[in-house]
Amino acid sequence: MVILRVYGMIRVLAGRDEIIVDASNTYEVLRKACEILGAEATRLIFDKSGKIYPSMLVSVNDTAIKDLNVPISKNSIVHLIPVVEGG
Repeated sequence: MVILRVYGMIRVLAGRDEIIVDASNTYEVLRKACEILGAEATRLIFDKSGKIYPSMLVSVNDTAIKDLNVPISKNSIVHLIPVVEGG
């Protein structure tokens, strides 16, 4: 099982800070989490074409990644962090 740690508005929607899913890559982790959390979370994470928003930082075991299709191990911890900009 893979642990997905969520932050910001997604954590509020989830009502918890971790979601546990069975997945083989990070994209699958995020999709399965969206199945659990529903349409509003999906809209916050993915655009209409199914790509993750560039404002979302994804890390696996504390290493930021860009390629969501890279295989991950069953004991991985994935972080989904909304990047906040402004002044």
